[in-house]
Amino acid sequence: KINNPHILSTHDEEIIDQEDKRNIIAHVVVDGNVVKTNEDELEEISMIENMLKKEFGNCEYHIVIDRDYNKV
Repeated sequence: KINNPHILSTHDEEIIDQEDKRNIIAHVVVDGNVVKTNEDELEEISMIENMLKKEFGNCEYHIVIDRDYNKV
């Protein structure tokens, strides 16, 4: 497997294999700035989305998925 960052819209996270969830780090990027980093479970993405809507309204943002296959 290749360590390859994927830029996904917030509606695309379901394409990630569930078994790979422990190997995934998600960074939420708004206007080029990382506003939240999730190093635990991808399930937090819905919480991240809620936080973004509260803080930024309906802004454009995306989630950068970093598949860290070196992490055990």
